[in-house]
Amino acid sequence: MRLKFMIATWRLTLAIICFGCVSSQADDWSRFRGPNGSGVAEADSLPVEFGPKQNVVWKAVVASGNSSPVLAGDRIFLTAYADQQLLVLCLDRKTGKTLWQKSIGKQRSERRTVRNDPASPTPVTDGKNIYAFFSDFGLISYDFQGQERWRIPLGPFKVPHGMATSPILADARIILVADQTEGSYIAAFDKDSGRLAWKTLRLDIAGGHSTPIVYKPNHSPTQVVVSGPLELTSYAVETGKKLWAVCGMGINPISVPVFSKDIFYINTEAAPTFEMLIKDMKADKDQDGKISISEFPTPAYRGTVRAVDQEYGNQDGVVDAKEWNEAFGLTESASNSFLAVSAGKLSAHAKPLRTGKIKWRVAKSLIDVPSVLLYREVIYLIKSGGIVTTVNAETGEIFKQARLQGAIDSYFASPVAADGKIFFVSENGKVVSVKAGGKDWEILAVNDLDEQCYATPAIADGRIYIRTKTSLYAFGKPDKVEVPPTVDSKD
Repeated sequence: MRLKFMIATWRLTLAIICFGCVSSQADDWSRFRGPNGSGVAEADSLPVEFGPKQNVVWKAVVASGNSSPVLAGDRIFLTAYADQQLLVLCLDRKTGKTLWQKSIGKQRSERRTVRNDPASPTPVTDGKNIYAFFSDFGLISYDFQGQERWRIPLGPFKVPHGMATSPILADARIILVADQTEGSYIAAFDKDSGRLAWKTLRLDIAGGHSTPIVYKPNHSPTQVVVSGPLELTSYAVETGKKLWAVCGMGINPISVPVFSKDIFYINTEAAPTFEMLIKDMKADKDQDGKISISEFPTPAYRGTVRAVDQEYGNQDGVVDAKEWNEAFGLTESASNSFLAVSAGKLSAHAKPLRTGKIKWRVAKSLIDVPSVLLYREVIYLIKSGGIVTTVNAETGEIFKQARLQGAIDSYFASPVAADGKIFFVSENGKVVSVKAGGKDWEILAVNDLDEQCYATPAIADGRIYIRTKTSLYAFGKPDKVEVPPTVDSKD
């Protein structure tokens, strides 16, 4: 009897522990766009109306940076920059108080666009440690007490618009994608030591900004799926081996792909058609109907011609109309594309295959920078000008297109969702709360933070966390919020 009682007690204790683990994970937002980059949380009781003087749990003044907040346990982490210093910040999740701040000296100042900055990539956490990437330095890791664990200098990077891809965690590895005009790769680093586990070269085209996601199909190895120039590509987390790819993608992917039921949803910027290169960009200088690497009008993108010729052409050093247009899935009228793509299958020997299939393609009122949001079987796209398009995830049918009246602005932050609500954040700090729905979505409130905002919000524990140019806000109902206990980095 005593043995049975002990076993029953042990099982009950284990169940409680496991339940606690699940609950803690549900209350975390550990990477860019939260759970596997989806932008969707399980939180409820989120406020519809909020602002600098309404439903503020706390406000923290922070240094500049366009990275998004990540949350684990009772901590919030941000990256930032000031002068020649790159910063990793740790804040108390309950109060917003800064617990510690670490600085790393910049190794260089890389080229980037105005809306990209030295702290654009969002860090990632495993619940015990934080991992941050800066294109002006490389990768660095701290424990939750602020003790440096390791650092890996990387770069310099050759990206016309700057590096904005965020690192992610897959199994016990930190994955980083570096799509460039020259020297592109995807690499995995051991999360405990920082040691390079593998590095796989990728196509050198125009660079990209898309952060990858993790894919775990049944009876197959864990994969990292990358939305990149020309291809949606899968790699084995363990080895870095290319497993499958789907061609016909665009030239400069920015948004994070989202995934459901073995279908990936991707937005990608289209390349110009071959006809446009000839007519508008005067690329065929000798007028022989082909474009060589030296003829390509933009020197920084000449790797694009090389990649198309080597991967999709006849490897003769030049590209013709058929090779170029087929590589990008283009027709005579090039446009951005939003696609639904089925996952690729592996051969018996796990050889790389282009076996995925484009299920449908939409080319109307598409997004610029913000990522796709899939919530309750409806896809949400936000385009600068405040144009929201909802799409049937199964068929690609457009449900509705309308402007966010009161927030007709540019949009760079990605939308997030929870509690039956979608939140869109504009460049000038207008945050629109929308009731979720396909044809019947509607604006619930237009909130004004009165400050520029490029970072994607985080949602957890009944709160929405929004970073502006100078501050981090926690909005919600503080009297009804329970914060998970401190996670000891030594556990």
